[in-house]
Amino acid sequence: MFGILICLAFILPSCKKDAPNQSAPTSPSQKHIKNQLLSFKDKLGQKSSEIISLDSAVWYVEALINFEDANNQHDRTNFIKIEDSIKIDCSRGNVSVTNLASVYSNFNTIINNFKSSVTDTSFKIEIVDISLNRTTEASGNVTMKLVVLGGFKLVGNYVAFGSEDYWKWGDQMGKCNGLYQGQLGASDVLESKFNHPIVATEPGSFTDVDLINQYGTHYPDSPNNPGPYCQSMIFMETHNSPAPSGWQQPCLGPDELNYYLSKFDYIKLDNKPANKTFDKVDVWNDYMYPNGYTALYHVYGLYYGIFQPKNEN
Repeated sequence: MFGILICLAFILPSCKKDAPNQSAPTSPSQKHIKNQLLSFKDKLGQKSSEIISLDSAVWYVEALINFEDANNQHDRTNFIKIEDSIKIDCSRGNVSVTNLASVYSNFNTIINNFKSSVTDTSFKIEIVDISLNRTTEASGNVTMKLVVLGGFKLVGNYVAFGSEDYWKWGDQMGKCNGLYQGQLGASDVLESKFNHPIVATEPGSFTDVDLINQYGTHYPDSPNNPGPYCQSMIFMETHNSPAPSGWQQPCLGPDELNYYLSKFDYIKLDNKPANKTFDKVDVWNDYMYPNGYTALYHVYGLYYGIFQPKNEN
């Protein structure tokens, strides 16, 4: 069984292939290429006896699998790579479509197993690369190597929350399933993602720092917040005091958490003082008890200062 390598940054070797030298698409039109790929897929399904060149075989199989499976939006991070290979019979630099049908089926099984092994619903296949090892061609076979790269969704410049990210709103109450109690809450994990963007900031220090606090009441956004608790860009929830029967601490799911991620850069820019640069944010959780009701909410403590680049000398 293939191994899985998890890495924070991975650069896949170029998967650009020369156009096949037999039965190749001759038009740059995307529609034309799509039709060629669908026609090739029909031949695979019929296990056609047609013979094509090995170069054409690599081109068609790779292009078809990318067409069917790859995300190709280049909006993923925290990549996972798998590799596998299969031997295929050939003769004089050619291969039958019947043999390619077996390769296509095996590679699809590998990719589907790969996808099902990752429970996070934001995971997508980013790109598929197929290459050819012809060192055994004289013996009547070659090896097709499969490399698949998948990753997790970005939200702007931040790694998105995944399908298992259900967190109590704050106070280090942990996940909604009881894990991490006394360690983390939604305010903590939001703060961590806000302060660790994908594109790292330039090293340096800050002087003349200002702190600006912001609240959900300052950023209404009805009806865009997908959560059930509020219609604002920063979390808040209100209920009567004492709490009604059956009330539970708010549980923030991945859609709602990703919504807050997507709005942070707007809030950060909206509060930036002239001639100052964003430094970091603290996300606090707080309570208020005014006039017979309780408010639970996050506070964004935004720090801005005069940036001093690190002296490398």
